[in-house]
Amino acid sequence: MRLRTLWLRLFLHFGIVLVLFGVLVTLAQQIFLSSIQIDRSKKVLSDAAKEITQKINQNEIKYQDIKSKNNQELFEILKSYEIKNYIILIYEGDDIFYLSEKADYFTVTTNKSSGKDDYGLFYIKSSDNQNISYLAYARNIYDSSGCKLEIRTYLSTIHQSIDVTNDFTRFVSIAAILLSLIWAFLFSKYFTKPIVSMNNLTRELANLNFDNKLEIDRHDELGQLAENINLMSDKLKASMDELKIKNKQLMKELEREKSLESMRKKFVSDVSHELKTPLSIIQGYAEALKSPSVSKSLEKREHYSDVIMEETAKMTKLVHDLLSLSQYTSGTFSIETTDFYIDELVKRVADRYSAIVEQKEINLETHLEHKQVNADPLRIEQVINNYLNNAVSHIDENKQMVIIGKTLDQDYYRVSVFNSGKHIPKDDLEKIWVAFYKSDKARSRSEGRYGIGLSIVKAIMDLHNGRCGVNNVPCGVEFYFDIPLDAKNNK
Repeated sequence: MRLRTLWLRLFLHFGIVLVLFGVLVTLAQQIFLSSIQIDRSKKVLSDAAKEITQKINQNEIKYQDIKSKNNQELFEILKSYEIKNYIILIYEGDDIFYLSEKADYFTVTTNKSSGKDDYGLFYIKSSDNQNISYLAYARNIYDSSGCKLEIRTYLSTIHQSIDVTNDFTRFVSIAAILLSLIWAFLFSKYFTKPIVSMNNLTRELANLNFDNKLEIDRHDELGQLAENINLMSDKLKASMDELKIKNKQLMKELEREKSLESMRKKFVSDVSHELKTPLSIIQGYAEALKSPSVSKSLEKREHYSDVIMEETAKMTKLVHDLLSLSQYTSGTFSIETTDFYIDELVKRVADRYSAIVEQKEINLETHLEHKQVNADPLRIEQVINNYLNNAVSHIDENKQMVIIGKTLDQDYYRVSVFNSGKHIPKDDLEKIWVAFYKSDKARSRSEGRYGIGLSIVKAIMDLHNGRCGVNNVPCGVEFYFDIPLDAKNNK
């Protein structure tokens, strides 16, 4: 239905309210204006009489002066008020001491009381034929005498003023109502136009059509709503596009899950493989110890025992590293941070390698900036040990090893360990942080290394919200880790 449109309902509501307001104003004026105007006229008469009485007393005009009818000061006072269209009488009983020239005293035959105030009485006075009517106010001039002051004004003047006001108000009310209805019509159209546009656009959004946009040049709430709808349309379109992409990626995610499952199986397989070798060696040498030829030879027994102990130590280290890696990646492990000087920790750990450095004739340099950090010193020590152990294991015939500690942009403290040696293949730079990944499998196995150390390093730095990485640099390889200097980042 047409009446269901918002603009028409808004126009009708505005129009009804405006018409009712105009009618109520007109009725109120018709009912109350006359009494209000009479009351106002009474107050004006009362105030004028009070002023005249005060001036008579201030000028010390006595009763005898009034009675003599020739006091010039009194005449001047009364004339000043007669100019304002007041009719003034002064009398005592039937004796009239003063009478305005315009006063028709003798034709007034009807006195009707119309109220009083603290000083006198109000009357409606008229002649028998009702041609002349007055609103009058009478009060005593002196407290001790019966001399009265009466001040009048024509009722016809008051009624004419009321009639003019009523006519003007009716005309203005009708004109205001008509103009208000026109304004209500135009305003309703203007107000509802953007709402209609929004309704049409949201209907298109419901049909997943995001091509159209609202063009509403307003800066109020409707303008803001239009901007929000446009923004919502853009975001819905982006979400739909993203959903389509994600739908396409769903199969890839499923494949990725399968890949992760395969990686988990491979991890178990790698662990089993790594444990299988030392267990086989231990079993073989343990069985060999039982043979008569070995049991009789002290040298063979000691050699076989050493091999068993060596393989047991490797297996113990592997299990320990696996437990550490499992703890760090479980999501439940909490680091215990404290403030310490990182350069001092690096020096202490490096000093432990002094014997092997001398034995291998390695040229070790340290350049460490003195800096306090907030971290877990035990875990950071484990990271440093892994890096130094890797550096010693992979150093080449140049035998150069450099440890550097410095602040990066006041955000991180970086510790880097350089060793001269063969570059890591580019394809392996990201893979070496994965457990059991080894670039040189034969060498790693012979040295008792299983590819877990760098996985532990990455897990520890993740716990610190830090960073770790590796760079192939001229003449060697540089491993580094960064500790945040803001202690909040380590929580």
